[in-house]
Amino acid sequence: MNTGWQLKAAHSGTFLQLKKLLQRVKGFRLFLLQYNQVTYRDGVIRALNEGLSGQTLRVLDVSALGSYNALEQALLQDADEQLLTHIINLDRLNTEEQALVQPAGRTPCLRQGIKG
Repeated sequence: MNTGWQLKAAHSGTFLQLKKLLQRVKGFRLFLLQYNQVTYRDGVIRALNEGLSGQTLRVLDVSALGSYNALEQALLQDADEQLLTHIINLDRLNTEEQALVQPAGRTPCLRQGIKG
């Protein structure tokens, strides 16, 4: 199925690094990617999921969940399973709730690669 999505050339190196990390690193992993164009973001999610056999995938949409508490409950619901979790639409949280999910100090790891 052709969705018309294509990874931007400027993002290809970082995308490959991220995909390798997802395949190799075991245990808890946290990667923060921010891209505000919905079609592109969804394409990156689909492309990341290709070839990640044996991992359970879920997408948590904050728009549908409605609050930080609901997001937290959804994350805890399957805490014992190793899941590849994509959380989308964090900007839908109110300002106070957004502060709960913003990293206190940003790590430069991969941050430079996938930007708008």
